[in-house]
Amino acid sequence: MFRNMIKRLGVTLVGGFIATAPVTGFAQERNNQCKPSPGDVPVIGFLASTSPENMQPSVAAFRQGLKETGYVENQNVIVDYRSASANNFTAQDDLATQLVNCKVAVIVTSGGTPPANAAKNATTTIPIVFATGFDPVRTGLVPSYDRPNTNATGVAMQTAAGVAARRELLTELSSRIDNVGLLMNETPALRAQRADLIKDLGGKDQILLASNDTELKDRFQDAARTLGYNGMIVTANPFFGTRRSEIVELAASNKLPTIYPWSEYVDAGGLISYGVSLTSTYRDLGLYAGRILNGAQPASLPILTSRFELAINLITARRLGLTVPPELMKRASYVIGN
Repeated sequence: MFRNMIKRLGVTLVGGFIATAPVTGFAQERNNQCKPSPGDVPVIGFLASTSPENMQPSVAAFRQGLKETGYVENQNVIVDYRSASANNFTAQDDLATQLVNCKVAVIVTSGGTPPANAAKNATTTIPIVFATGFDPVRTGLVPSYDRPNTNATGVAMQTAAGVAARRELLTELSSRIDNVGLLMNETPALRAQRADLIKDLGGKDQILLASNDTELKDRFQDAARTLGYNGMIVTANPFFGTRRSEIVELAASNKLPTIYPWSEYVDAGGLISYGVSLTSTYRDLGLYAGRILNGAQPASLPILTSRFELAINLITARRLGLTVPPELMKRASYVIGN
């Protein structure tokens, strides 16, 4: 009876905390305070490297994955959301340490290799579930896809591995697109795989780096007006993800056919995308976090890989004077403006 009272009290208290939390559900803990956990309710630490406002659909998918394993946020599990900007590695390290000190049951990381590394550097015992665009074996997150054999596992989105395929898709879209730039935000993971990325570009070092709004504008103008590129590949990066609309507008204003890593860009007016489903990825994060709460060990949970999907915006294609080949249309997961 006392245990049931505690559980009922826990739900009541959690409801009270929700009432004082931001509408987004993200609380920026700047004073090292731990999120309260009434009774025996476990806490998941969620460490992100992108602004909370841009993660709501992904977080909804994460919650769905949790639900499928028997966990409903603010009923029988608490999620402590913390975020730092994509390139603020020191802040990510600090937030990971805070979550460890709060003795969370699981740490989930979003936004690539840096937050995953921050979590791994902060603990060797608390289970970690990550989502990363680079090869997690090559970047040292885990030694093996099949058996991670560490306290970390997760989803390899393999967004970097799709560069060659995206370049080919642009060429297939139009034979006029034969000189393509690659827009990136430089990170340690990028530097580790730069040679492979250049190979995927056909052996040409046409990597354009941008880490702020001014550089974004300049790189698109450089590509179209100075460097003579007639196509652009935008890589998966938290900084770019928070500026989807701005990047799509820059591509349009510079009349530069551009391919993106996620269909959310196509929804925002982008021409074409080829990459994993963010919804599927974050659902998988929730499923793995829930399985770990139910007793699974991350060391024995294989790294998941997501299936790539093709999305096309015919409205944008027409504005660029492009006719999408029927063969390409047939392969698309979905088409806008058909």
